[in-house]
Amino acid sequence: MRTGLLAACVAVLAMPSVAGAETLPVSGIFGAQADLPAAIDTIVVERFDGEGGTALALEIGDQLASAEVDGEAWFRVIPLVGRPGDEIVLVEPVATGEPGQLFFAPREQEPDSEAVLFGAADILVDDVHSSFKTVSSCRRRVDNKCVEQRVIEYECRLMTVRVEPEVRLVAADGRQIYARRDAKSNNRRYCTDDATLPTVEEVVRPALSAFARDVRLDLAPIQRGDDVRLMEQRKGLSRAEVERFKQALRLTKNDPVGACLEFEELDRARPDHGSVLFNLGLCRESEGNYDDAQQLYDRALSAGANKSYPRSGQQRIYSRMRGWDQIEARREQQGRSGMDATVPPSTQ
Repeated sequence: MRTGLLAACVAVLAMPSVAGAETLPVSGIFGAQADLPAAIDTIVVERFDGEGGTALALEIGDQLASAEVDGEAWFRVIPLVGRPGDEIVLVEPVATGEPGQLFFAPREQEPDSEAVLFGAADILVDDVHSSFKTVSSCRRRVDNKCVEQRVIEYECRLMTVRVEPEVRLVAADGRQIYARRDAKSNNRRYCTDDATLPTVEEVVRPALSAFARDVRLDLAPIQRGDDVRLMEQRKGLSRAEVERFKQALRLTKNDPVGACLEFEELDRARPDHGSVLFNLGLCRESEGNYDDAQQLYDRALSAGANKSYPRSGQQRIYSRMRGWDQIEARREQQGRSGMDATVPPSTQ
């Protein structure tokens, strides 16, 4: 498992920078927003209520089933009907001659590793007049000149679909261990001469997908790589230091190691400069030295740097440590040994 993770990190480090900005790559496994019991590795998706319930259940099921950490599925996702171990029962036709029915009799007790996901999604549609579109064409020509115009006016409308999804995850003992509800919307403008007119299902799908993605990020860690922008504020540096700072930024495109060495030298000369501290912290985070990165982000905050940059760095490190804790707890539940030496130490 660890080999795949290291390969993924190397691939992210080789990613090109975002156009127009100096960046450094960071990668890793970031924690789920919710801390589920570590034993939960199977989610049974119940039938969802509401007009958009079925579509929402499918979206969430797909998102959770595709959640992987280093190539391994985080959850086993199964529908309520047909769970392994359920007994198939055929009810014989009654005297009236009605056909028999096939249904699944649930087990008397769910294992501790399972949780059941309930949900609903109500849809509100607002389809209103937006404007008119005028289309002109030539009705009659004389000597290659249009002498009579045809003008057709088409109505254009705006369809706005609002969905109010909610989900609840219930453990085998009946405890609710997670819940989320939200309101999302999407709209589509169309005119009556369009080749195809939008359906409610088409317009609502992005909103349902966005909510399903939120649920996936809440419930499972995610492995990803990002190109994080460096700070470029140079106020407070001498002219020579400004040139060195600009050179360090340029080096990030092709020589990130050299860039980080330049930021180290600048830190020695200006130990309390916010941009230098943040950029050096980002160097350490990119290298996987999270303790030093955390300390540098703390110093950048104290130095009065643009606080959104170091705070984002602190949040990434916290999320990364949360992810490792969740993975270790899962492994312990599965009877595996603890994390190997490639796992970064906890950051206080």
